[in-house]
Amino acid sequence: MSSPFDNALTRADNVITDVMMSVYVINGKKYKAALDETPKVMGGNYSDDYLINGTTRTLTLFRASGYKPKLGDVITTKTGEYVVRGFSFEDGKIVLQLE
Repeated sequence: MSSPFDNALTRADNVITDVMMSVYVINGKKYKAALDETPKVMGGNYSDDYLINGTTRTLTLFRASGYKPKLGDVITTKTGEYVVRGFSFEDGKIVLQLE
């Protein structure tokens, strides 16, 4: 039997899934996940001559989704495709690093 706290966590996860996550296709199968795109600036000094601009992209989904991450998996979105280049597990979630 689950505790009231566990039941509350499950309800919260369900709300997050329904409200904050979108559907992404990973290797042809649909999963609910959240995409994060963060600007990234790299450079050793403040001179514009040596700055490299880019974007860090991650896709986060619950481990309970059943998805088993593998390097090279293809994620299809409405705007394009990404490839899994790394992943980690954090507090019941899977965080995919995309390229």
